[in-house]
Amino acid sequence: MFSRSFPRETILIFLGFLPVCLLYAQITGAVVDRDTQEAIAGANVIIVNTDMGITTNNKGMFALDWKGEFPIKIRVSHIGYSEQDITIQTPGEVLVSLELTVLEGAEILITGERKKIEREVSSSGEDVSLEQIEIRGIRDIGEVLQEMSSVVISTAPSGRQTASIRGSNANEISVYLDGIRLNRALDGVADLATIDMMDLSEVEIIRGGNSVLFGPGNFGGVIHLSSQSPESNMITMYRNIGLTDERDQDLSGAINLRVRSFGLGGRFSGKSRLYDGRTLYTSLFNNLVSTLELSDGQVSARYLSLGNSIKFPTGSIIAKDSLAVSRASFHGSILGTRDWEIQYGFRVWAWQDSFFDNITRDLDEETTMFRIGKSFHWDQWDGTLQWEMEDQWYFGDNRITPKDTKQSWEDNARLIWLDKGWAGVLRYTTPTDTPTMESIRFELGVRPSQAKYNHRQIITEFDSLYNQASDSWNQSVIQETSYEKDSEMEMSTFRLGAYLRGTTPRFKYNLFFNQGWNKRAPTLNDYFLWFTTRDQADAILH
Repeated sequence: MFSRSFPRETILIFLGFLPVCLLYAQITGAVVDRDTQEAIAGANVIIVNTDMGITTNNKGMFALDWKGEFPIKIRVSHIGYSEQDITIQTPGEVLVSLELTVLEGAEILITGERKKIEREVSSSGEDVSLEQIEIRGIRDIGEVLQEMSSVVISTAPSGRQTASIRGSNANEISVYLDGIRLNRALDGVADLATIDMMDLSEVEIIRGGNSVLFGPGNFGGVIHLSSQSPESNMITMYRNIGLTDERDQDLSGAINLRVRSFGLGGRFSGKSRLYDGRTLYTSLFNNLVSTLELSDGQVSARYLSLGNSIKFPTGSIIAKDSLAVSRASFHGSILGTRDWEIQYGFRVWAWQDSFFDNITRDLDEETTMFRIGKSFHWDQWDGTLQWEMEDQWYFGDNRITPKDTKQSWEDNARLIWLDKGWAGVLRYTTPTDTPTMESIRFELGVRPSQAKYNHRQIITEFDSLYNQASDSWNQSVIQETSYEKDSEMEMSTFRLGAYLRGTTPRFKYNLFFNQGWNKRAPTLNDYFLWFTTRDQADAILH
């Protein structure tokens, strides 16, 4: 009855499992790209109106076991492809072809203390969110920027951190925190080490040196930092201690209060870093903000203070500087017209250092800033027009007291820089009929301004005589050299750019083009040191 090649036990086992196997019907298949016929891995395959489903393997294959009745409907989907429903009449194999599609998200309106700075589209940009920062376990802003393309972070032995973008100098980059410029008057450089990472919500780099809406001199680009806004009631504390030295630590605390349309928040933090096991860098960071939502816009006020000090191993060289900024702003509608922005602020910066007890330097800067701007949109045109004013006062005081002589030397200066002008960006965007080219955008940016410069400086050489009667030193003037200058300077910036965006079946692309020029004047400290050096050279030559 049975063939010799099939033992009875084998046939009985097969017949025993046959009813079970007949309870399940298998559906197998493959998912491919409709245009390229390449396998799509990770596609979702589910049976409609059930919780049964599976994903395709790395070869685009899938297999589903179904014990119900036929016909059934399966739904196949994958990010970047159109969803497809297929009716299966009987168990078997099926080939699914998905069509590539472009996903369009709804427009998101972000409201906060200040609207996100408008990115100039003919300059490439890159940003990192707070969530990404927390995942990476980053402690300093320099570590974030270091991971971005074309950015190089330099950390001096003193602990100061500066950035370079696409090979530019550190004084050719503007650093903004919530619209507040952090570059110091000493050398035009912003010290990134003073910024508290825990206060930030986003880090953004706007590349392209001709950013007309950020003032003159941004050859390398702009680093824009956004801090967190008081959107809800919250209290946070943060503490971090180094593994190798307890002096390497962070301490930060924040509190936010929100009552209907009014928000109030602040962060207070301090950190210390020990570089090379010897140089101690200490910084303090305070950021206070209040916001009020109105029917026509938002009013905000902010106070920011940064301070840091450096102590070298011998203790003979000590340097410290501080920055305090008070600013008020409005963003909203005026007289029924939208997209207005008004800012007014006052900034105070101070620098003090000493070298071996006989060389001291005190530098101070006071700056008043006002800006009013209007953005517009009409058909395929959009842009921004703004007028701005910056009034900067700089005070310098250098003193040298040689150890081997009774003579001393003082250098005192007062310099004023007043810059007034307007800046405008006009953009035109047009769609194309080419399937792989979505749009082309052309951009024109200009910034003409007039700067006035006033320089008053006196260099005095003293001879000290000891008065035994009063037990004190009397100083007599040996020589006094004065310098005065008034001048005006044209600060012009021009920019022409183009931006092309498109999609192919394999990738998306963005092409940028920039051409133009940007004029940057020396800092007031540069002028200060220029006359000091010239006077010393004259003394040597004569």
